[in-house]
Order: sequence, then structure tokens, then C-alpha cells
Amino acid sequence: MSAILIGLLCFIFVIWSVGSLAALFLFLLEKASQFFLAHDHLILLLPLLGLATGLSYWLVGKKFPSTKRILLDVGGEAKSVRPFLAALFIFTFTILSQLFGASTGRESTAVQFGASVGDFWRDLFDRKLKPIRFSRQAYIRSGLAAGFGSVFGVPWAGFLFAMEVTPNRRWPLKYLPVCWLSSFGANWVAIEWGAHHKTYPIFPAIPWDALLLAKWTCFGIAFGLLAKAFVWSMQALEKVLLRIPISWVRPVLGGIFVATLTMWFKDTRYNGLGTQLIDMAFTQGIQDFDFLWKGIFTILSSGSGLKGGEVTPMMAMGASFGIVVSTYLALPTLYGASLGLISVFAAASHIPWTGAVMAWEFFGGEAFLPTFIVCWLARKVLGLQGLFVERH
Repeated sequence: MSAILIGLLCFIFVIWSVGSLAALFLFLLEKASQFFLAHDHLILLLPLLGLATGLSYWLVGKKFPSTKRILLDVGGEAKSVRPFLAALFIFTFTILSQLFGASTGRESTAVQFGASVGDFWRDLFDRKLKPIRFSRQAYIRSGLAAGFGSVFGVPWAGFLFAMEVTPNRRWPLKYLPVCWLSSFGANWVAIEWGAHHKTYPIFPAIPWDALLLAKWTCFGIAFGLLAKAFVWSMQALEKVLLRIPISWVRPVLGGIFVATLTMWFKDTRYNGLGTQLIDMAFTQGIQDFDFLWKGIFTILSSGSGLKGGEVTPMMAMGASFGIVVSTYLALPTLYGASLGLISVFAAASHIPWTGAVMAWEFFGGEAFLPTFIVCWLARKVLGLQGLFVERH
């Protein structure tokens, strides 16, 4: 009984720690993004950040697991080491990436510090007190749910993410209670610390008929092709950069390309998380090729090794592309932007259920079914490729 109580106490520490880190992370991200927009000449220093990132990971972080590695490991007992230092590194460099204008996201950081914190507390309790009755994977999944749910403000989708993002596609239902409690608990802790999340307009209610179902099919195919092009391009760039024997040079090159493109455009709409494009997609509209350029900026940034991830930029891509597709399908632009915001990244991540629930939390219950259908179709179009799928 005491071992169970100690294990439950450990879960409380995980929830509080991840929720607190999420609140701090969101606060620093907002401040870094605002500072960059007010001082966009900082983009000239992005190659130097690439150098600092490359050298730091080359000297210290060679054994740090990637986000993909963490998510692949949760399919087993997850015995590989996830040092707390890894979470500190990606936390710091994600903030710096936003400060200097890289087009990266935040989900990799949420996943890594969530998993690392879960593993840290589990090991500490196990060594200092007594063996814990819960497995290491339970704590890592708990951290994943807490990180995703609190950073995006979607506690229902957060616990589903920890269930659905698994290599063998079988949901480990025995971890469902702890993931549910962790996601909701960490989100509550983050909100209590003052974290706030973006609110979205209600999803347009359109009567269902055969024509609308056909239009959902068109959305699914279009978003699946976009996700496929993005994932393929990201993997192609990574493969090319692996030919460079000096690893710390790769993020420098990414920084140079992104800085050059930013100066060429004389605009920062494609830099950062992509919240500018998302806001524009739901308010005044976007340009037809915004989704393409946001994708290029993100591939160059994340593919070269600058830290943060791809999900939030992909949400911006999807929302922008959704507007373009909706105009051809004679649907409200809000309809296409809402579906695209979720479907492109959910397809690329192989998490259609998480995406559908996330849409419900963002846009209301009317969005659930069309988003799930579109995500499922886009996932089928994408095939076996994916952001978190191991290449062979």
C-alpha cells in the first residue's frame, strides 16, 4: 500500500512540475515572440544561434533523445535515459529560436520536458524511497499528456495524445487514468499560474448532405498531400544535411537561409510559431501562397536542427491552405481554416482522434466529426510517412 501511495505522490509531483514549466514556457515564448516582432533585425543573429545550438548539442547533447525517439520508445518499457538536462536544453533553445525568428514550434519542447520530468521524478522516488509499483512508461506517458495538454490548453486532447502516439498503434488503455489526470491536472496548474491560450471562433454549422461529405473528402485529400509534401521535404533536407560531417554546421546553414529569406521578403509573417498567420487566417485573410512559404521556412529551421518542433507552424500552414481550398469548394473561409489548422499536423503525426478532440476543444462540438473524417482521410493519403515515424 505504501508503495502505491508513494507512486501516486510521484504523479502529483509530475503534474505540478510539468504544469508549472508549461506556464513559464508559454510566458517566455510570448515575450520572446513579441520582442522579435519589435526588433526584427535580430533575424541577422539567427545563424549565430544556429552555431550556439549546434555546438551545444555537439559538445553536451549527443546522447539526448529526439522527440521522435521518445515517442518511439513509449511503445516499449522505455528504458533509455532521458536526462533532465535534455529538457533544459530544448526548453532554452526553443525560447531562443523564437527570440531570433526561427520558424519552429513548441510541441517538441512540451513532449521532451514532459517525458523528462516524468522520468526524473520516477527515478528520484524509486532511488530515495522505495521501489514504485508503477512502471517507468506510466510516468513518461503521464508527462507526455501533461506537457501536450497544458502547452496547447487542450486537456482532453492531451491525454488522448499520450494514448494515440505510439509506434504499434495499439492504445495502452491501462495508462488512461493517469494520463487523463495528468493532462487535466497540469492544464489546471498552468492556468493557475496565469497561462492563457488562444480562443477561436465557433465552427460554422452547415447542414450535412452528400455534397458536403464530398467536400470533406476533397479537404482530406488536399491536406494529406500537403502533409506528405512537408514530411517528405523535411526528411529529404535532413538526409542532405547528414552528408555534412560536422554536425554543428547544419543549424548554422538553416539560420543563414531563413535570415536571407526574411530579409528578401522584408516581412516576418513566416517567422516564429506561426501565430501571425493563424490570426490572419481567422480575421483578415491570407495570401494564396502563405502556406507554401511558411512550410519552407519551417523545413529550413526545424530540418536543420533549430529547436522547437513543427506542429504549431504546421497549424499555420494548414489554416492558410484551408482558406485556399475552401474558396474552390464554395465554403466559408472559417470552415476551411478550422479544418486545416488541425488536420495537416494531425495527419502528419498520425493522431486523427487527438486532432478531432482538439478541434472540439478549440471550435466546439460541431467541429468533431468533420475534423475526424478529414484527419482520417489525410492520414490515409499520407501513408506510412510521418513526423514521429522511424524511417527504414
